[in-house]
Amino acid sequence: MRADKPVTPIPAGDSYGSGTGYQGVRFQRRVTTKPYEAVASREMARLLGLPSPYLGCFATAEEAGAAYAQLAMEVIRMKTGKEAILTHEGEQLFLCAANQSGYMGVKLEKRLQEWGRPFCFSAHASKEIHGDLRLGYYACAEDAAAEYARYI
Repeated sequence: MRADKPVTPIPAGDSYGSGTGYQGVRFQRRVTTKPYEAVASREMARLLGLPSPYLGCFATAEEAGAAYAQLAMEVIRMKTGKEAILTHEGEQLFLCAANQSGYMGVKLEKRLQEWGRPFCFSAHASKEIHGDLRLGYYACAEDAAAEYARYI
C-alpha cells in the first residue's frame, strides 16, 4: 500500500449502518483506549493476500476510516488498473471495492461495453431506500460516481 499522500476516510453511504460515519469502521463499546476498529471484507483481504480482514484498533473513527480507505484504494487499483479518486467535480465520491467500477452506486454495463457504446457506466440509487432508481449513463465511472454523490 502506498503512503505518499494522506487518505480521506470514506463516508458511509446510505446502505451502511455502522454508526461511526465511515465505511469499514465499527465501534467497540468495551474498549476504552482505542475503541474504533477497522475491518475489511473477506474478499478485500483475500485479494491483497492479507491473513485476516482485521486492520487494527484506532483512537478515532477518522484514523480507522483512513486505514480502511487506504486498503479500499489498493483493491480498486488492482481491480480497475487505475488510481481511485475521492473527489470529482467538487463532489465527495464514495469508493466501493466490491464492484468493477470502484465506486458506490456505479455499475459497469457490460452489454453496452460489448456493443461498443461510449456510455457504459450507470449510476443507481440504493434499492432499499430509493427503489431501483437509475440516475443515468456516463462515459466514465467518475462522472457516474459524482452524479450518485449529488443525488444522495
